[in-house]
Amino acid sequence: MDILSSELQKAEPLDILNFNLKLPGNWDERVVVTRSKYMAQKRSEMNPRNLSETLESIIQIIRLEIQELPDSLCEALAWNTVGLFELFTLLSDQEVNEILGSELGLPLVVTHRKYGRCSTNVIFSKELWNAMKLRAEFDTGESLNPTSPALKAGFETKIGSIRLSMQAPPLSIDGPAFSIRRLPVTTIDMQRLIQDKQISEKQAAYLTQMVKERANIVIAGEPGSGKTTLANALLMQTNPAWRLIVIEDAKEVRFNSENFPLLTRFSMPAVGSEKRYSRRTSEIARLLHRSPDYVFLGEIQNKEDTTASMEALAAGIRGMATTHAHDLKGLLARWELSHGLSHDLLRVIDTIVLTKREIRGGKSYLGLLGIYQLVLNDGEFTGFTQVDI
Repeated sequence: MDILSSELQKAEPLDILNFNLKLPGNWDERVVVTRSKYMAQKRSEMNPRNLSETLESIIQIIRLEIQELPDSLCEALAWNTVGLFELFTLLSDQEVNEILGSELGLPLVVTHRKYGRCSTNVIFSKELWNAMKLRAEFDTGESLNPTSPALKAGFETKIGSIRLSMQAPPLSIDGPAFSIRRLPVTTIDMQRLIQDKQISEKQAAYLTQMVKERANIVIAGEPGSGKTTLANALLMQTNPAWRLIVIEDAKEVRFNSENFPLLTRFSMPAVGSEKRYSRRTSEIARLLHRSPDYVFLGEIQNKEDTTASMEALAAGIRGMATTHAHDLKGLLARWELSHGLSHDLLRVIDTIVLTKREIRGGKSYLGLLGIYQLVLNDGEFTGFTQVDI
């Protein structure tokens, strides 16, 4: 019996990557039998399971039925049973850190650490979309439909921690679309960021000191520029004795919670959900009664997020958030003109960090565009100035 293998051909950016899985001849039959046995077990136990628990339960069933099956094929069969075989095929290559599906019937595109961004020979099928939708709705308790056309979900699996973002019509005009990011298995700490030249030692020391002083920090940048990675590294610098509260729509704060015994997490619906604004606003309001020492407000994605987050900081909450921006001027313009923030609210931000992502030869290179400090004149907001580090 052939061991599961994923064979990559040398490719330039947007060339085809071939992912070939060598499977037994009776594979389809085994999928049907395994799915039937799992559904029977699920009906008898009546215990809801997230994706990780589901896969582990299916693997146990497989082991009872087929003792000789290699571990790699057990994993593949389990993923196939829940309809996510294509994702397993791509994510089995640990160099794949992103999967993009833009339109049904078209090949999936991956971002590969060695080859950059490449098309694949794996097709975005309706069956795959339905399986992802079912799984995301089940794990989050949210619904993806025309009135809530966006959904985010985070999954912990043996082949990686996965963040899934799904968009459906009418939000996505050409039909269903999704993106998957594989998060690091272990948190990338500040020393690793320095080694990878994503941040200098002086910049790291400056921001670490800001966190220790409980400064209000906003990390801004384009998608994939390392905002959350930097936030994780900075949150690791907080005092373990602090009461740290995290509010996220998908689990991205990933450091070992055993080192932070007072860490508390709250999950929010994704942007596009009708429940998001009320849930986020109410949870942020409750922060005042939970006596946090520091709060990670997650990703600020729209006007409602911005208003709720800034009002929380203005009320005395100390913490950190991420948001999307190309540069400081554009960020402030969106906050002031589109989101209607007054200077009285902007002055609650102590530090803005701008991350950057450069694409050269299909590969991404991450770093900091700048660190900006609040400037006050007789207590009045006058803007942000770049810190010379």
